[in-house]
Amino acid sequence: MTDLWHYLKSQADSGRPILLYGMGNGADKILTVCEAYGIPVADFFASDGFVRGHSFHGKVVLSFSQACEKYGTENMIVLLSFASSRPEVLETIRRVASACEMYIPDVPVCGTELFNAEFYESHLQEITAARKAVAFLLERVDLYPDGKVLLLCGSGNNGGDGFAMGRFLTDGSMGDTREAVILYTGRLNPDGTPDETRMSEECGR
Repeated sequence: MTDLWHYLKSQADSGRPILLYGMGNGADKILTVCEAYGIPVADFFASDGFVRGHSFHGKVVLSFSQACEKYGTENMIVLLSFASSRPEVLETIRRVASACEMYIPDVPVCGTELFNAEFYESHLQEITAARKAVAFLLERVDLYPDGKVLLLCGSGNNGGDGFAMGRFLTDGSMGDTREAVILYTGRLNPDGTPDETRMSEECGR
């Protein structure tokens, strides 16, 4: 199984430039993982009209047009490093995705545990159980097409399955996307992560 990070490493080794779309905390997290995998990040860019001549991690931030001119849309790989619910921003993201090969890396919001191929393989049993539970749930939530899903998660293995269910519900991997609200009833670690809960990753909406 090849995950995104190993794929990016192979593409970077073949000479394709990896660019981050956006800056801030999300970009910092992605950069940390890229460094751990030995994936060089060629540049950073922002949407056209949002570039003010500023720098990020020692590089001048490009506009999308400048990035395309410098690297070529067919050659560069774009990693989206921010989130937004604003329609105009989402439309801009769609335009970038239609022009370039673009991915949204899965990095942890809290803690440091990365959802990669190794994590998937070592937690396959839990993930399979969570996917089955989500499939069962989706058969019923179709009765309420505009409803949110509330997941009550404790600190045991079932709680971990609940977090994984939240992930599958919100990322569209089960063919449907829902807003999931997680109520965690256990203790929290100092870094804000659930205590003693095995999960695919924190899923916090």
